[in-house]
Amino acid sequence: MIVSKPVMPGEPDLLEGHTQETLSFVLDDGSTLLEYPAPTVGWTHETIENLAPVEPGLAWDALLGTHWIGSSEV
Repeated sequence: MIVSKPVMPGEPDLLEGHTQETLSFVLDDGSTLLEYPAPTVGWTHETIENLAPVEPGLAWDALLGTHWIGSSEV
């Protein structure tokens, strides 16, 4: 799973402001592969990485609510 994390100083954290939203993994055709409600403490990069689909060959985007946070193809 690739969740875009800030690497350089000043880069935005794509999770910021969205940590209480539902996490969805959406396929290229728009269908939902997996969906998870937010944990009580909110999402972190680490908790999302632990849930990522690992099926080789599938292309998907990761969303918190409707906010893009990563992809299998980043």
